Amino acid sequence: MPKEMRITLVTGASKGIGAGIAKCLSENNYIVYGTFMKYEATMSKFFKNNKNVRMCNLDVRNEKR
Repeated sequence: MPKEMRITLVTGASKGIGAGIAKCLSENNYIVYGTFMKYEATMSKFFKNNKNVRMCNLDVRNEKR
């Protein structure tokens, strides 16, 4: 990772405002850890070829996930 890149966490990055924020940040020199709960296919469609986005399944209601 180049020194000038920053890391950010975007919750709900699989659709809507979260996806828009993740896309914008990833295009502006950020490594984005984007979380999804149940829309993995949607998130994958948006970000599967984006090397700056790491997709993470996260459900804070279940500490085992």
